[in-house]
Amino acid sequence: MRKLILAACLLALFVSPAFAGNILYWTDFNVGTSVIPDAITLAGYTGVAATDGTDFANKISLGGWSLIIVGEQDTSTYGSFGTQLTAWIAGGGRAIGATWLSGSGTANLFQGSSTGTNGLSIPNTGGPLFNGIVGDVGLYNPGWGIFSQYYSTIGSASCLSNLGGYGCAVVLSNNGQTLLNAPLFDSYADYDTGVQFVANEIGYLSTPEPTTLLLLGSGILGIAARFRRQ
Repeated sequence: MRKLILAACLLALFVSPAFAGNILYWTDFNVGTSVIPDAITLAGYTGVAATDGTDFANKISLGGWSLIIVGEQDTSTYGSFGTQLTAWIAGGGRAIGATWLSGSGTANLFQGSSTGTNGLSIPNTGGPLFNGIVGDVGLYNPGWGIFSQYYSTIGSASCLSNLGGYGCAVVLSNNGQTLLNAPLFDSYADYDTGVQFVANEIGYLSTPEPTTLLLLGSGILGIAARFRRQ
């Protein structure tokens, strides 16, 4: 019994969102209502908001975050946090980003190259990004000049979903550690759908990879064998 309880606790520790702790986020400006805070809550995490680019960079450097979310939505802000976020990702950290700038440092870091702007729909193709979502993910312009980007992938990045058939809406990049979103975080036509979509992205990046689960299982078996010998 003791072995089973220990194994269950270890497994729950690894796969439960509660294990992940806090998510750091920052957007430089919102015209509409950002879905980030409610998406973090829906995904089962606690959000910590940065107050500006400098504060965001300083908080990234502190480390210990489960995930980092950044929206470059108003001006060119990559220069204020780019060094710290690059180091975070290089060290194995996970992140979700969005930017209105074509060819920006943010887009390049997330391995996406813009091929067009202002797509209005992310077709629901099923899979983990669309859990709990009925129909397509509609987008709208709350007052931006550019509120969404079509992307092509850079290097080893891949496309998880398309934007109206003309380009990538979600780029999976940096060895599966990061997601680049086509829409800005305040550009979802239906707020609740946007919250669910971003919450699904958080869950996608937070799910242990098969190799991690295999190592976890091996560790549990090793602990059980040790108790047996004792």
